[in-house]
Amino acid sequence: MLSIAPMIQWTDHHYRTLFRSISSHPTLYTEMIMDSALVHQHRINPTFPTIEPWLRCGPSEDPIAVQLGGGGHCDSPHSVNEATIETFCQASELVVAYGQGHNAFPFKELNVNSGCPSGKAVSRGFGADLMRLRSSDHTRALLYQACRRVGNDVDVTLKCRIGCTEYNERPGKDARLGYDMLRSYVDSAVSAGVKKVVLHSRICVLNGFSTGKNRTVPPLAYDVTRRVARDFPGIDVVVNGGVENLAMAEEILKGEYAGRNSGGEDELWGWREGENLEGCNPAGVMVGRWAYNDVCGMWDADSRFYGKKDRDPTFRRILEEYFEHCEGLESKNNKLDGLPNLVKPLHNVFCGLKGNKQYKQDLDQAVKEWGKGGGGKVGIREVVEDVLGRGHIKDEILEGPISAQRSKENREE
Repeated sequence: MLSIAPMIQWTDHHYRTLFRSISSHPTLYTEMIMDSALVHQHRINPTFPTIEPWLRCGPSEDPIAVQLGGGGHCDSPHSVNEATIETFCQASELVVAYGQGHNAFPFKELNVNSGCPSGKAVSRGFGADLMRLRSSDHTRALLYQACRRVGNDVDVTLKCRIGCTEYNERPGKDARLGYDMLRSYVDSAVSAGVKKVVLHSRICVLNGFSTGKNRTVPPLAYDVTRRVARDFPGIDVVVNGGVENLAMAEEILKGEYAGRNSGGEDELWGWREGENLEGCNPAGVMVGRWAYNDVCGMWDADSRFYGKKDRDPTFRRILEEYFEHCEGLESKNNKLDGLPNLVKPLHNVFCGLKGNKQYKQDLDQAVKEWGKGGGGKVGIREVVEDVLGRGHIKDEILEGPISAQRSKENREE
């Protein structure tokens, strides 16, 4: 019902561990993992520790899904690149095998990235490039083969946009932006065996918009996602894009938040007026950057969306559990577990609270000083406790439950 989007350099093992101290039930996603990287590392040394940095999970992180990128490129329109599909399927099998034999729990979902708008992804034929008409046969074959190679115990799911276009094409004149294109794309995925589609509710403008612009400039259209839910009742349709708080997520699930521009732009962007979408609500909502920038804003997700008791820990308890996680890793001298990466998720723990701005500045400075000193043996507990000892975050905030401390009187001005 509620999930946290895959975000490169953000939703890593450390962030996911911190998140689970706050909320137990939303599905977490890994960062996007490149298929070729997994396969290459496994060929160099066919033991699972070589791919562990991408796939490791603690026992608290379940439920979790792995997102894979790759599976391109089509050399000519409507062709199928068997070699890249095979690489993707090999990577998928490695993910499943790792989850079954080296994790505290098996992975139950493998998500195919078909929505990344970055120039690097598009130039290599994956991400949003897989939505192009020229790639349709290849994408269908990719999904079909992946579904069969991972077996019945793992669901292959798809994350994509509601359409894609070139920068120099007028959206309203481009068939790829019309709903018929999106419906055809989802239909081909479903026929391949996909049972869940996550729709970022914006179109993607390729070769002209930066990744940042693609995340903000095309208007949101949650009602388009509701149309997909109406037309494909046999699958789970999940809304992604622009979710800024849990109240907004609730409105989207109830079909009460259209998220569309009004006026004359609807036809230009390929959307229609006047359709009855009553009861055609999505099965879930995927939250992106807000869940990272204000991680403690998720504190009541368990009760709101799952009818379960909220953890509602104190900030002190959150930090203590995270320190315990880090202390089991610091002695291994792994670059991924260096102080900068361990500290990173803690920057936003006190988001919006009094003293947060100075706390973040001091934390940044402490990490810089650690780096200038050549690293050293200083642990994360010592660094963070030193910053907190400066008193910018008051003891009453640290020692109180999240629910009480996020009140108006504690908000940063």
